Amino acid sequence: MSIGFSALVLTLTLGLAVGAMIGWLASRPARTRLRTELEKDRAVHAERLKAYNDAETKLRDAFQALSADALNANNEAFLSLAETRLREARTEAAGDIDARRKAIEDLLAPMAKTLEQVDREIRDSERRRAETGARLMQTIASLDTAGQGLRDELGCWSSGVSSPTSPQRRHGCSTRRGCGGTSRRRRRSRRTQARS
Repeated sequence: MSIGFSALVLTLTLGLAVGAMIGWLASRPARTRLRTELEKDRAVHAERLKAYNDAETKLRDAFQALSADALNANNEAFLSLAETRLREARTEAAGDIDARRKAIEDLLAPMAKTLEQVDREIRDSERRRAETGARLMQTIASLDTAGQGLRDELGCWSSGVSSPTSPQRRHGCSTRRGCGGTSRRRRRSRRTQARS
């Protein structure tokens, strides 16, 4: 029994060793296959990760391009709207300025008419003043001439009274009436000239 037991243990041990060896040999291709599959999975995962990163970069670039385009479009739309509003405001302002100009012209028109009338009256007044000045100068000249005549007559009278042989008596001033008559005639002719 002891041999049989030892042979049994040996057989079992040997069977176990052979089984382990066979198992090991049998599992070797499976390990290799698993390792190969694992490496394939890792490569696929690395490719997917790279594709995801590339896609993320492309999406980011595309999003930035789209947002830049949208911003440009919004800016252009805003500028166009602002330009339209500014043009409308300018048109309204021009209309408002024209209306104000017309209102000011309407307000100043009576003043301009009044100023024209005042100017016309000033010209008429200046013309009348010049005419009056000319008549006044004629009157002063006739008064000066009359005064000169009076001086001459007064000199004639004073000389005629004082000396009977004076030159005035020789020229027709022999009496007071003679000198006075001559001066009266002179005065009348001067008045007639002044009136005309």
